[in-house]
Amino acid sequence: MMLLKDCVIILILTPKCILLCGAEQLQKEEPTVTSIDKSTINSPNQTEHNETNVPSKLTLRWPPTSFDVQTSDGFLLKIFRLSSEFSNADTECCPVLLVHGLFQSSDRFLRQKQEQNLAYKLQDLGYDVWLFNARGNKYSRRHVSLDPEKNPSEFFNYSYEEIGYFDLAATVDFILSTTGFKKLHYISYGLGGTFFLVLNSLLPSYSDKFDRAFLMAPVAYSGRMPNIALQKQLLLHERLYSDLKQAKVYELFPYYNDEDNMEFMPSMCLGSKNYELICNKMQIAKIMDLNDTKNSKEATRGGSIKTLIHFAQNVEKKKILRFDNGDNNNKEVYGHRGNPPEYALKAITVLTVLIFAPTDDMIDEDDIYELASNMTNVKLRKVERPKFKHDDFIAGHDVMHDVYNSIIEDLAESKRHDTPDQKKKTNKSFSWWIGLIIFGVGLAIVIFICIKLFGR
Repeated sequence: MMLLKDCVIILILTPKCILLCGAEQLQKEEPTVTSIDKSTINSPNQTEHNETNVPSKLTLRWPPTSFDVQTSDGFLLKIFRLSSEFSNADTECCPVLLVHGLFQSSDRFLRQKQEQNLAYKLQDLGYDVWLFNARGNKYSRRHVSLDPEKNPSEFFNYSYEEIGYFDLAATVDFILSTTGFKKLHYISYGLGGTFFLVLNSLLPSYSDKFDRAFLMAPVAYSGRMPNIALQKQLLLHERLYSDLKQAKVYELFPYYNDEDNMEFMPSMCLGSKNYELICNKMQIAKIMDLNDTKNSKEATRGGSIKTLIHFAQNVEKKKILRFDNGDNNNKEVYGHRGNPPEYALKAITVLTVLIFAPTDDMIDEDDIYELASNMTNVKLRKVERPKFKHDDFIAGHDVMHDVYNSIIEDLAESKRHDTPDQKKKTNKSFSWWIGLIIFGVGLAIVIFICIKLFGR
């Protein structure tokens, strides 16, 4: 009787164990949220929340959500999400991260008309769209201990290297952790492409977290800049940087809380009339896409002077180098004097599409070819529209046709990556078949043993 009882227990436990194993297989894998130094991102508020501090164009379309993401060096970034849950698409696709350019913000992707808006189009197609905001712009002027008004020299002591190395890494980790995907798509404009190159060259392991990257008008090699007037001013960067540090000016478009209704001109980009000539010569209005006369404070994006200087250094050196701190400091930071090291672009394994226009007034076609020659997994795509300018990549009157449709077609090819829910269904189907087979074999063995034992 004991043997019969044991047989019954085995019969009862067998399907239960199979169900438990199946349940474990169906659990959603949650990627670990890590920062650059592999420590857990510890944001004081990483929860999803609706609030008024979101772009007005988002509130007019779908219920907007924003998140606070803390970098490993203490900056608090605000990123926005256009969830695929609000689309009419049947399937969910890999997340897409849209990244702005020099001294811009996520607003840059929301100013286009409905029919030309890449963010809205991707959401309608079922993509989970995320909008990036680099440290120092109007959405990301926060730090766990530094105040941009009280500690400007420390708060704004960063270039685009820190934006790529810290900000982009933390944002990517947060998105993947939140959505459950292992990879995302990357689409950038201008210097947003530089953030991508910096991150994946300094931390090659991050290449595994991107499916495809589309860099529109990427800023890397800039020695042949078509805008000769701007190029000449950028070559004076050493004197400019020295003078501004001496004057304790560290931020582009200083943000004054006591002047909420202030209107300003681009010539006031450094916060004082003493520097009007510099702002005009640097063509700040063009770089930041501002009106020539009056602008509301809400239109400012902002960032560090050091970011502009880093860009200028590479224009002069005609290479893509890390920040030049001077011989003595380079010895301390990089271990040698002379030029800082180049970014190791060959280490980037992500399939990267460089999208450019021969008539771009900021980036020369040959600089794009030089960038491509120094990468390992790259495609080139040329915009054929005549007189297509740098700003047209983000504000062109028919940019959906000229640029975005080709990106969307490429994304459609990569839908082989299952969503977390689809993976669950696949695993569930697979686990049930395996479970039935195992259960059947186990049942047959148990019956066989019981017959042998009790049939004597």
